[in-house]
Amino acid sequence: MQRSARALSGLNSFHYQADLELSGNLPTNLVKDLTQTTIRLSGDVNSRDLSSPKFTVTAQIEAVAKGGPVSIAGELISLADETYFKLTSLVLPTLLPVSLGADSRWYKIRHPNGGNETNKLGTNQVAELTPEQLVKIKEVIAGHPLFVVEETYPDETVGGQRSYHYRAKLDPNNPGYVVTQLAQVMQLDNLNINADKLSGYVFDIWISKRSFQITRLTVSDIYLNNGVPIGFQLDLVITRHNEALPIQVPTISEELDSEKPLFLPGLGL
Repeated sequence: MQRSARALSGLNSFHYQADLELSGNLPTNLVKDLTQTTIRLSGDVNSRDLSSPKFTVTAQIEAVAKGGPVSIAGELISLADETYFKLTSLVLPTLLPVSLGADSRWYKIRHPNGGNETNKLGTNQVAELTPEQLVKIKEVIAGHPLFVVEETYPDETVGGQRSYHYRAKLDPNNPGYVVTQLAQVMQLDNLNINADKLSGYVFDIWISKRSFQITRLTVSDIYLNNGVPIGFQLDLVITRHNEALPIQVPTISEELDSEKPLFLPGLGL
């Protein structure tokens, strides 16, 4: 795990695919009485320049609600100074005051103040980091492994990489410390992650035998949302570690005013 932590500190680009299944009385402001949701996210992350990270998200959400099926699909591209997004599919219960369908057009929102504030889509850009801060971030990550191994399984191949397979839990001494230290280094006053709530979860982790990067992580359990139990199952696969992953922006997009409420024609937003 120590070698994996050191490898993680040097990870600056990767492709990911995450599948998340939720069950129970799910809280949402968009649709009432959700009982089951499947979320698939995939995309690329390129943070070779940590002061200007870039990432893409292709999202597909399928859910079961009391009023009928729910299906939402879209794409997002986040750069330092602007965010692009589009909805490619939208199916909601007909009783909701939201128009059905999506126009599949790209929209662009410029981040106010050069990307140092939270924009209308909720992506948060941090202020430009100094070389000293970047070194400190890598030192914190490399020096504090997040997991402790409880059981070792036979090797497996994940994403074309021969990988160690472990059953593990979060190290009770490190996650909270790492989050606190990173928040201080990046001067983020509003970063709040309660690592104690994660301490009981059991993870399956696959680590590349060649690069010691995490290639897959799975976890399934129950968490409480205002006292209501929600079941979840997460399967995260990471490939193309530190490969060149250029992120292309759309050639045609409609710019939206980041200071005004978001409005998409035909969507009622």
